[in-house]
Amino acid sequence: MTKGTAHTRVQYFSSNANAESERVQIQLHPGCRAHHKNFDFDFAEIAIKNRSAQGNTVTKYPIKKVIFKEKGNSELGGRPFWFEPAVGRLNRDGRGVFLGHFNTGDLLIAVYEEGAYELLEPGVQYRFDTEELLLLNKWNPEMPLNVCHYIPSAKAWYIKRFRVETTTFQKRFSFVVDEKGAKAAFSWQHPSPKVAFEWGTTRKKDRKVLELDQFMEVKGWKAMGNRLTTQPLLGAELLNPLLGEELTDEEKGRVENLQEDIWQEHEVPEPTKSAKGGTSSKRGGGQGKSGTRGGGEQQKLF
Repeated sequence: MTKGTAHTRVQYFSSNANAESERVQIQLHPGCRAHHKNFDFDFAEIAIKNRSAQGNTVTKYPIKKVIFKEKGNSELGGRPFWFEPAVGRLNRDGRGVFLGHFNTGDLLIAVYEEGAYELLEPGVQYRFDTEELLLLNKWNPEMPLNVCHYIPSAKAWYIKRFRVETTTFQKRFSFVVDEKGAKAAFSWQHPSPKVAFEWGTTRKKDRKVLELDQFMEVKGWKAMGNRLTTQPLLGAELLNPLLGEELTDEEKGRVENLQEDIWQEHEVPEPTKSAKGGTSSKRGGGQGKSGTRGGGEQQKLF
């Protein structure tokens, strides 16, 4: 990196996988004659050159310390990620469902059958159980989550719409009532989803198409939402899926076939009868104090 001149040294070094720039704070030696001994420096202001280039002069005074402050945007653009349901992993090789291009600060949102969501930084280190995964998308903080969840004490399925307000990574946050057997069955990140629901029995099924944004407004995550049905829920299908990001020509050349989104059709876990005649999830659930987490007036959709 240097010309090998005597007394040459590297004061600060970092390497970012997606070529993100950085902003650092430079602290000069307190004994120097500079008027400003602490100042910020943004690497994004420097053009990318070859390794033999000398670079730009930052200061002629001795530097005591260089402190990292924040990452900037990538010089290469967002990195593409795919999700392969067969193995439950993310990859960058074009296998499975295309999730989008992720730049610095972009996050994934995962919604689980237990009735919880989680924000994640994109990476190939995660492994998901697709049996409990309802949704895996690039997170848009302005777009509400639409979920269909079961409340055991009411023996009914409910619909709720809320925006994710947490910012903690790799931590699950529950959005269902604190009751044994409470769970979620479907989830969509969509501003105005049009969904076809089916409930009843295999011999006698009812089908209803709902535009969820016309039946309820976005509320807090603690709200119960609006009641959908007290009958067994058989399925749901999103009729107006959003168009995802497009691949670049180079990426299209590496990827021959993209699988269809697996979240449009998700099997509903069948509730089992409890000793008291209620219902509970086959997978059980955490024991908790019976009741709701408050918020929101209950309303029937129809």
